[in-house]
Amino acid sequence: AAAPAPAATAPGPALRPPGLERRGVTAAPSSIADAATASTASAPRVDPSAATFAIGRAAAEGQNAKQQLKILCDKFSASLTVAAVTDALRQAGVTVEDHGDTLLIAAPPDGLNGVDVMTEPYPGFPTDLQAQFMVLMAVAEGAAMVTETIFENRFMHVPELARMGANINVHHASALVRGVPGLTGAPVMATDLRASVSLVLAGLVASGETTVNRVYHLDRGYECLVEKLTAVGADITRVGGSGGAGMGEVAA
Repeated sequence: AAAPAPAATAPGPALRPPGLERRGVTAAPSSIADAATASTASAPRVDPSAATFAIGRAAAEGQNAKQQLKILCDKFSASLTVAAVTDALRQAGVTVEDHGDTLLIAAPPDGLNGVDVMTEPYPGFPTDLQAQFMVLMAVAEGAAMVTETIFENRFMHVPELARMGANINVHHASALVRGVPGLTGAPVMATDLRASVSLVLAGLVASGETTVNRVYHLDRGYECLVEKLTAVGADITRVGGSGGAGMGEVAA
């Protein structure tokens, strides 16, 4: 018989600061997360790691601007030097401040706003942040249109987010996301790297427990993701498998 697929479990609340509970997510104020170093080549390769942390921070505390996340980078991450990314985050109400070798991310006090994005080649909005940004829009106020122009069939995470209560309708290359007050934990299945991390973020935002199966995809692109999220207060643990690359579960 085939071995059971690895899974990630993310119960809410996670990322919660002392005395604060919101949407099943918790976080310590002004926490430090070690983000992946970005390429500094003349033609930048957009590394989505830092922006993934930023989006997760904003989604986790969408109504508390005082709860902040500092992302520490060896060098300023290319994923947040792309104006299309910082513009979209700021239009959603997220504060993004450059402090040299750190980025300060703070969520808006009055809730997130829906923002339309379209993936494009650099310097446009990166396709590798499409799934993560969709999680942010799923808990924003109003509606947002997310259009994917780089790859076909890159909305595989949509049915899984729908299991958690997200209101998303796909029509060809576009997904209309209508924000909901909150997500609910559910068992979901990861289909690729970016879908995997988006479902982990959604699990941290959601109330209740979320089990993300097939998290071995994460090992291909996010080094020590569980440890980094735990460092900023997330209740998330790799619980299955042998601990090697491509094995195991995450419980959060």
